[in-house]
Amino acid sequence: SSFEAFKRGGKGLPPVPENLVKQWDTLYDAKDRLEKVHDYTMKCQNMEEELVGPRPEWGHVADASKLMENSVSARINKVVRSSGDLSAACDKVLHLIGSPSEKGVGAEVHGVVKSLDDASRKLHDLTFGKQEDAVSQAACRFIPLDRTMAGHRRRRSAQLRSFL
Repeated sequence: SSFEAFKRGGKGLPPVPENLVKQWDTLYDAKDRLEKVHDYTMKCQNMEEELVGPRPEWGHVADASKLMENSVSARINKVVRSSGDLSAACDKVLHLIGSPSEKGVGAEVHGVVKSLDDASRKLHDLTFGKQEDAVSQAACRFIPLDRTMAGHRRRRSAQLRSFL
């Protein structure tokens, strides 16, 4: 290495002290381990940039704002915001549809259906007469005059009810 030539001195340079040579040899022996630490540190820095984007003091990075927008934490924040929006939309839908404690569209639809049933019943009554009058008139026509035929009358009433 170039340090070997330097520590020998020569060309008017004083020799390097033995203490410095021992420290250099110790560092040179740790070169592989130091390179591994450096690689690990760079890997950690890259993962940090991916997670949270570049640090503010790294403003010299050309696309720092783009890196921050595409970082994992920025994406998580977007998901959290959108899940909050989704939760609010679901709450609004539940409020509109209705629940046991609140009336909503479901209760309104139920009210409209009940009103339609009432109107249909009234229209039927106006068109064909009241249901009770029709049943009593039909019963008079079909029930035999002989009151001793009680069983026959019950069967006829059941037939009449199933017919109506």
